[in-house]
Amino acid sequence: MKPLFLALIFAATTGSSQGAVIAFDSNPTHNSADWTAQVVASGGGVNSDINFETHPLGALQGEHYASLGVHMTLAGSAFSFNQVYDYHNNYGGTVSGYGPNSPGEGIAAESRAFGAFNPSGPWTLTLSFDQAVLGVGLFVTDLFNGLGNRTVTLAAYDGINGTGNQLALAGAPQYNFQLYNKLFLGVAQDGGAPTIRSMVFTNPIAYYGDGIVLDDIRFANAAPVPEPETYALLLAGLGMLGLTVRRRKG
Repeated sequence: MKPLFLALIFAATTGSSQGAVIAFDSNPTHNSADWTAQVVASGGGVNSDINFETHPLGALQGEHYASLGVHMTLAGSAFSFNQVYDYHNNYGGTVSGYGPNSPGEGIAAESRAFGAFNPSGPWTLTLSFDQAVLGVGLFVTDLFNGLGNRTVTLAAYDGINGTGNQLALAGAPQYNFQLYNKLFLGVAQDGGAPTIRSMVFTNPIAYYGDGIVLDDIRFANAAPVPEPETYALLLAGLGMLGLTVRRRKG
């Protein structure tokens, strides 16, 4: 067998380097498409099951998606409303004249989602993963950041529960996404082995009389890496094939 082929197999069985983590926040009309393209280029597959459709109405249940290896924690000041509910584009708000407007990635679909309204201070939603992932992101609906004073953020960490090193930080651009428009914020690795163990979404200030909706949380699992035994079987099979070819030539 050629040495180069053996070297490639050895490299595959001994791990890979870590890629940089990139924030996807600067293109509000197509952040999610850019994020997905990066995940696919890094060899990952997108899981979009955290869409709250199976989540019971009411208070957020942190272990509802434990079967996916995902655990959620909500923290912060008192809320007048913070729960999973059936979202509708009918609350009758108005488009503020402050700051530039953006359609984001279009009008949010009416579906079950998580909403947080009228907090008395900052709040966070943290997702921790049982296994490191290549990327994570979510949609924020009806965000008002036209004045640049409500820059919600999404941070990635290499430890669970927002601990360890911060790998990347995505922040909302200075636009008004009302009424009902959605903004995607995400982070994804530029190749290498997965390193993201948690994500922290932060709403930095109290914003009375206004709220935001979070929905369609996505994360990216790495493609499964074959066990060393698999490569051993491959080598054995190639060896038998080579022996068979030599016998036929003889």
